[in-house]
Amino acid sequence: MLFRIDEQTLKDLNVFDGSSDGTPLIKLFSSVKTNGGKHKVQEMMKSPLVDIELLTQRKDAIKYFHDHNVALVLEQINFEVIEIYLSNRDERPKVNLIDSFLYYVRHRATSNYYIKFSGIKNIALFCKFLKNLINGRLSNKLPSKLNSIYEEIETILKQEVFLKLLNLSPTKVRFNQLASLDLNLRFKDRGKLIQLLQIVYELDAYQNVASVAKQNGFGFATYLASQSVKLEFEGLFHPKINNPVKNNLSLREDKNVIFLSGSNMSGKSSFLKSLGLSIYLSQIGFPVPAKAMVTSGFEGLVTTINLSDNIESGYSHFFSEVQRIKLIAENLVESEKMVVILDELFRGTNVKDAFDASLATISALSTIKNSFFLISTHIVELVPELKKHKNISFMYLETEFKNDHPNFTYQLKEGVSEEKVGMFIIKNERIINIIEIAAAKQKSKKDLFIK
Repeated sequence: MLFRIDEQTLKDLNVFDGSSDGTPLIKLFSSVKTNGGKHKVQEMMKSPLVDIELLTQRKDAIKYFHDHNVALVLEQINFEVIEIYLSNRDERPKVNLIDSFLYYVRHRATSNYYIKFSGIKNIALFCKFLKNLINGRLSNKLPSKLNSIYEEIETILKQEVFLKLLNLSPTKVRFNQLASLDLNLRFKDRGKLIQLLQIVYELDAYQNVASVAKQNGFGFATYLASQSVKLEFEGLFHPKINNPVKNNLSLREDKNVIFLSGSNMSGKSSFLKSLGLSIYLSQIGFPVPAKAMVTSGFEGLVTTINLSDNIESGYSHFFSEVQRIKLIAENLVESEKMVVILDELFRGTNVKDAFDASLATISALSTIKNSFFLISTHIVELVPELKKHKNISFMYLETEFKNDHPNFTYQLKEGVSEEKVGMFIIKNERIINIIEIAAAKQKSKKDLFIK
């Protein structure tokens, strides 16, 4: 089963493409040492998982690198040489003594011969690196995925051609050895060599993700193999905010809807994005921007945070919102255990329509018990009606007034926000005063003209 996530959600969370949030999330994991490792990271990030066992295995492998400070000594140039060598489509070499000698005499000064020599030399060094890696492993502490990977490496290295490479002196490769090894590595055992390369690229990706977790204070999710839904965070934060305020959050089946309120600039959108990012990262087995996370795992994530008008289709913002809610409803029909995040629901219409549409939508969503819904809005007048639904929790991001100035704490609290800072900001920016000055200036010009 594929995890459901669409382009709008990936855009809202700024996963792959730069937006107003700045650098995309994928750039955070770009410090891999090999191009193959980079492709592995991209592959994992583009394919979120649903299977709890697979997620746990990947998470445990990354956590092993994180906890034991495992550092793979890899150089991209070595892998480039090997990949260039493997891309050589030259004919199969003849390995008898006379033919291999004649080939050596005719081609020893050519770039083709150099590519073969350098390729085999680097493969020999690569095999010795792998041998040292499996010899140095902590067998009693290896998680299951890494254990199977290391056993796979060990099995391949026991094959004849790789045993020869392990005993090879890279500076003393004779022409007949070169021909024999070339035949095996480019043809007979090519698949096994590519398999070893892919394994190291995967390990490079794990090492990189573990390093990111350590540098940014990310934690690791605990996955629950349960039919009922559960989601808990300790110390949740947004990874792109310096010195972020951290919050705790807990959702369960009987409290699966959060009505989030808060004044302008209180941090509602950033909080919802940090939540969405954590769910997304946990569904690829990566560490998350929180001290700890517990999740039952989900089948999909849909957000509506940075929704814009669709001018080409002639859609207004409100119609785009309606289409988005329709998509969410269709996803809920097809999948269980979804997470839905809606920021400023129905802001594209008038107050009366926004109230009625929000009440109807939130009330309908609250009847679905096996998914989580996090909905922010300024329409706190909805609260008396929504309190009839026992599974809705009311939370807000705190704003304190000190000396008649707002102080945004970014702390998540239980209850409903009653602070209104919109008019304070307008007054503080002297907008009305500036307009009055402009009006007075225009009036004086008009009076002068009349005279």
